[in-house]
Amino acid sequence: MMSERLTWDSHAPAPYESGWSVFLKVLSINRMTMRELEQLIEQDSVPKNDNKSRNYLDGHWINFERYAGFLGVAAERLKEGFLDQLGVAPIETSWNDIRHCPQCHELGYHCVLFQLTIIEECPWHRCKLTTPCKRCGLFSTLNSFCSPHAKDDERICVVCGRRLSHFINAPRFNALDDTSQYTIIGYCREYLDWFKKVRIDTLHCSFFTTELRRVHQAEEVPNLFAQRQLGFARGLEKEQLYWKFSVDAKPARLISRTYVVDNKTHNSKHYLADSVGHSYRSICRHIYTKHLRAHHACIKHLASLSRDETLFLHSEKACLPAVAFLTWRMSIEGICNIEELQSKQKKQIPLRLMSPHTQFYSLAINDQIRWTYDSFFGLLAALEAHHEQYWRMVITLASAKACDGFLQSQFTQGSNRSRIAKNGTFQMLRPEAVCLAEKKCAKWLALSQTPNQSMCDDYAYDSAMTWWWGNDHSQYAKSLFKLTQSERYGKQIFVHFNV
Repeated sequence: MMSERLTWDSHAPAPYESGWSVFLKVLSINRMTMRELEQLIEQDSVPKNDNKSRNYLDGHWINFERYAGFLGVAAERLKEGFLDQLGVAPIETSWNDIRHCPQCHELGYHCVLFQLTIIEECPWHRCKLTTPCKRCGLFSTLNSFCSPHAKDDERICVVCGRRLSHFINAPRFNALDDTSQYTIIGYCREYLDWFKKVRIDTLHCSFFTTELRRVHQAEEVPNLFAQRQLGFARGLEKEQLYWKFSVDAKPARLISRTYVVDNKTHNSKHYLADSVGHSYRSICRHIYTKHLRAHHACIKHLASLSRDETLFLHSEKACLPAVAFLTWRMSIEGICNIEELQSKQKKQIPLRLMSPHTQFYSLAINDQIRWTYDSFFGLLAALEAHHEQYWRMVITLASAKACDGFLQSQFTQGSNRSRIAKNGTFQMLRPEAVCLAEKKCAKWLALSQTPNQSMCDDYAYDSAMTWWWGNDHSQYAKSLFKLTQSERYGKQIFVHFNV
């Protein structure tokens, strides 16, 4: 039978030391398994066989008073190791990837805030956090690391190669001096105070802070919504933070609008020549005159290119706002060939108004038009984000459903339960296009200094046209534009950007 007290160092845990780190040390010094510890500290209300609910980030399954009693420390010190107890309700808590600061790791310390994907580096050491390791975070791994029969050379993760003996064999389980602890407290409270203010300001739209609470490894493709959510949060609370984030903050603002669901519009067709087309042409003119005056020459130049030339745009010379505007138009009008954009024969082509991807409802036509307008800014921001990471890109017209405009939104159903139409509101994060505030396009100014004022990659274009296969663009049948750069060496891999 277990004793009412477990062996523990009264100086531990360190401030904001993660639950994972504390578990590791408790198991090692008491020569017990994780399952045995669970049985001692778990809430009575948590199902005994619900292993999925137990993780290192969310402490809802832990009876902290009981846990604190076994260790002989204050419960508040233990709660600091769990994100939910700190007011940062984690997303994707089924993942237990562990990220380290290399210098903190040498001291046998792991901060719970390191688990947030949005955090890129340790603020007190200015070290970039390591790549998350799944094996280090498994309960079975803890048991093997903490086994009394395990040797030091066996306490090395076979996946990430990190040695965990710093956590297990230290003479004191809190090796941080007073100065280091005060520094950590200051930085962590700074971040948590900032996030608390953001949480209060977004009380009714917490959906737009999900990426700030995500804890699993980031995808290869840049998370557009993370950039916007961070920009939105930084706009709400502009106080200085000494934490470096894993994504750049992109300015975004919250838009709330009423909407009407009208499923009769699901299969309806509209053309440039009808009333819907008139509204669409109006928002085209509005975007062009209000936001794209600085890029007038760029748009005119791109629109004058041939189909072949649009497939050899120079990645550095191409004006992205101009590319985004023509992409937005061609996607809505269902046109793949730039030469058709100015054709008078295209007025009977059905419009592909942008709308949120859902199988449960369709927006009324007026709301689809408003969504289409907002989608231009979402498309531009998404195109810029992809261009920052990938130099070579093929912009492709999706053959299935219309584009959703790369907007993150949340719909709230109203009280009207009619089968024909339902009223409600939707909220969206619409990115602010900083580049549209320019008085003159920097790309065009630079291009005007060159003998050949063209956004094409002349070398790539001429080389392709020289060979018999150069005119074979069947693989790019649905492509609107292709951004390339022949001067860059290496394998030419193109990322597809679907609209």
